[in-house]
Amino acid sequence: MKRIIRKGVSVFFCVVMLLVTGCTPEQMRNLNIGDASSLQVAQLTAKAATDTSQGVGYKKQEKGSEALEKRNDEPEGADVVIQVAVTVELEGVLKAFGEEKLERCYDAAGKYNFSYYRFKKNDKDIVVVMQPYMGMTYCSSLCTRAILAFKPDLVCMVGICAGRASKVNLGDIVVASSVFDYAEGKQYEDKFAARPKTRPMDYMLSEYLSSEIADNKEIVKKICDGYPKAPKDVNISFHSMASGVVVVDDPGVMEQIAQLQDDAVALDMEAYALATAADLMNTKWMVIKTVQDFADGNKAATEGDIRPFAAYSSAKLLDIILEEIDSDDWETIMKY
Repeated sequence: MKRIIRKGVSVFFCVVMLLVTGCTPEQMRNLNIGDASSLQVAQLTAKAATDTSQGVGYKKQEKGSEALEKRNDEPEGADVVIQVAVTVELEGVLKAFGEEKLERCYDAAGKYNFSYYRFKKNDKDIVVVMQPYMGMTYCSSLCTRAILAFKPDLVCMVGICAGRASKVNLGDIVVASSVFDYAEGKQYEDKFAARPKTRPMDYMLSEYLSSEIADNKEIVKKICDGYPKAPKDVNISFHSMASGVVVVDDPGVMEQIAQLQDDAVALDMEAYALATAADLMNTKWMVIKTVQDFADGNKAATEGDIRPFAAYSSAKLLDIILEEIDSDDWETIMKY
């Protein structure tokens, strides 16, 4: 019986040593663990573990360190970050800037949890990021992380929006002079009291865009000439834009927005969030969106035909703006 127990203990230690050291059965027999004292076993185990730490285990740790180092890498900075909310807007940006074959970058994926596109245009380093979903929550989160990662002078959002039918046409490009959340306020038992906070565009940017870009027919022609079957009578509008958390297809909402801010001509789901995040990070912002529908109950009937142009034209206007601002003006506008 003692012999059986002794043999069982020996087998047990062999298994332990095999797991710890990775030794072969032949190597285990050479160690003669079955006849070793407890002290000898402990010494052998410690030595084998130390040796192992310089072998397979060490390599695994090295790989882990490399992954951690890569995760902590900071991506190169950029002059401009362009943020979009949906795929058609991303496609519009890449087409407008002539970068349709650009490959996605992932070096910010670990620390900042997003991928991006990078290119250089008009002497400016530009990064493009896309939200995983539409809406203000994802917009503000991504905008903040992008500013932390790239430290840009300017954050821009381009894409599609709904328009106020009495103020703009389908295909009109809206540059937001200010933005606000139309649903911000207090709900009483019998009424809703709106309390929207408005965020105006930076003064220097606003002055430049209102004087050089708004209603500029030459720029409109340049945009439309680069797009087959562009709508007729496109205008560039420099007015206020409302934001909300839901997709709207109800004319009553546009009426509500008009009562809150008569200067508002457009509605989207992200502009106010981007502006708030950028302002709190002391970064200048710009929102440019093209009208694809009127949020009047007929969204499906109009947005399909105009949406690709809306995504392209808003991005193309940004491309032209960045081209028009030379290095001296850029320094003045961005650093003021």
